[in-house]
Amino acid sequence: MTTLVYSRSENVIAIDSRMTSSYIMTDSAEKWVYDGDDLYFMVGSVSDVEEMLNLINSGSIVESEETEIDVLLVRATGEPTMFGICDGLLFSEALNTAEFKAYGSGAHFALAALDLGCKAKKSIEQAMKRDMYTGGKVVQYDLTKQRFKK
Repeated sequence: MTTLVYSRSENVIAIDSRMTSSYIMTDSAEKWVYDGDDLYFMVGSVSDVEEMLNLINSGSIVESEETEIDVLLVRATGEPTMFGICDGLLFSEALNTAEFKAYGSGAHFALAALDLGCKAKKSIEQAMKRDMYTGGKVVQYDLTKQRFKK
């Protein structure tokens, strides 16, 4: 899985770089994809990203409630928006309605750190200490400048 944090006050999306299956595959994965002019960050199964992008672009509904799509996508261009599947239906959620949001396997650890005043990057670093599926390095994307932060 992974851990992704959106922080409205910092106007950033932060994400770890660990990719796992039943074991740690790499700690240097790039968990983002460009689709035309849009940049999406992914949480979940990389193999489902293309199918999810097709659903987003077409505005289609999923064929079955028993769908096997297991990915959340967060669009970083324009208004930050999270897309997912629930009960077989594509849904979206604007992220800027809350001070911060966290998704993925380490989300509850990241949320606790955010509640205690940590910034996005630090909250993912805290999740790395407790969640084996979160690790590697933390990458931040500046939503105002529309570029990755060094």
